[in-house]
Formats: sequence, C-alpha cells, structure tokens
Amino acid sequence: MNRKWLLAIILVLTSIAIILLTILNYNSKYNDKKVSDTKWNNIIKNKTLSTNIQLESLIFNDYELLIDNKNNAIYYSIIDSNNKYNPSINYKTNIKANIAISNNNLQDNNTKILIYTKEEYRIYNLSITNYPTINITYDNINNKTKIPIYIEIFDNYVNSPQRLIKSDGKLRIIEEDNKYTFSLIKESLGHNKRENHISILGMDKENEYVLNKVTTTENNTKYVELFINNEYKGLYSIKGTIEKGERNIERNKEINK
Repeated sequence: MNRKWLLAIILVLTSIAIILLTILNYNSKYNDKKVSDTKWNNIIKNKTLSTNIQLESLIFNDYELLIDNKNNAIYYSIIDSNNKYNPSINYKTNIKANIAISNNNLQDNNTKILIYTKEEYRIYNLSITNYPTINITYDNINNKTKIPIYIEIFDNYVNSPQRLIKSDGKLRIIEEDNKYTFSLIKESLGHNKRENHISILGMDKENEYVLNKVTTTENNTKYVELFINNEYKGLYSIKGTIEKGERNIERNKEINK
C-alpha cells in the first residue's frame, strides 16, 4: 500500500477515535463514574496528592458547575429534572486525566470528585445547592465603590426563561457590613456604556442590586450562592435597591418624560 494512503488512513482513524472518545465521555452518566471505596483507594495508592492537576470545567446536563480551585470545592446548583441526581457529565482538566466519583448518592451532599493521572491525584468536594449562583469576577481594585466586573448569574428556578445571564457591570464593596451592590452595564454600538436593564432571578428590572450575607433564611426572600473570582463567599440575600413605592415613582417619571 502506498505510504501516503497509509498515513491518510491512520489520520482518519485517529480522528474518528478522538471523536468517539469525546462523545462517550460526554454521554457518560454520574453513576457510571462512581467507584467503590476499595477501587478509590487503589486509584490513589502510590500516587501523590497534588494541586498541579486541576479541574478546569465540570458540566452536569449541559450546565457548567462552579469550581473553587482554591478550596477544592465544586457547587452544583440543581435544577428539578428527571435526571438531576444522575446527570450526564463532561469535564476538562489542565492536563490529561481521568475522573472518578465517590460511591454515594448525589443527594447525600457528601460527594467527592477524584481526578488523577498515573503519578498524581486531586480531590474535590461536591456540594449541592437549591439556590441560584452568582459569580462576580474582577481584576485589580483601585476604587472599592466603582469596580468594573464581569458577572455570571445561573438561575436554577424551574420556570426560568433564561438559565444563564452574562453581563459586564460595576461593583461596590461595603466590607464592614459584608455587603455588595452591583449594577449591570452593556456597551452600545457606539461603544458607549449604559445600564443593562434586564430582569434577573424573576425580579423587577433594577438599576442596582444589593447582596447581604445571611446565616438564616426567611420566606419571601431571594437567596443566591455568591462567588467572587470563583471563590465561594457564602449564602446571600438579593434584592433591588429601589423599594416598591420608589419603583412606581421611577416608572411614572419614565412615562412622563
């Protein structure tokens, strides 16, 4: 056989193999990755616990989970569906690695995720939350009242019209009260920045939202799991900064303009 034809066949077969591996990995289920305690211990035996290996993304049912690599933690904002406790999974690591899941039910909320190579491994704790998540990322802070941010809001409510909202914004940090306020902004065609008036988490459109750290929850209050630069900060209440009566005044102003 001509050498060029042989090389071409090898390349085609290699490409098909890669595609099949990707598909099989994507279609694998949570339960398929579970291993017994004995197998778990055999996997990590003679390997080094290391932070050099890193989970870059973990996707359950097409939605990417938040990963706090600083604290070896993963957060699953659960959506009510038939396969919520046995989701399809896909993952990406910074170096080629395998994945295994501790042998317990997902709803037990004490799951561990293991990624490993022949030489090293790393363990993440997987936490389940019934609340939406907000991840705010920013670079250096020069002024704590006007921090440019990028924000991702994952809405896990059953009838949510939009699961994931991404927007630029501005953040204000009030450290003494463990509070944050943020507004959403967008860039127009003329490269001018203006307020991005959209409804988030089923709330009225607001100019600004406030996040307050909480320790106990109450009815008729919206809560989110807050992350800053992918690091978990805790459970926060969220509401608009304009009260209901003030909102009606603002709307009347708009109508009378």
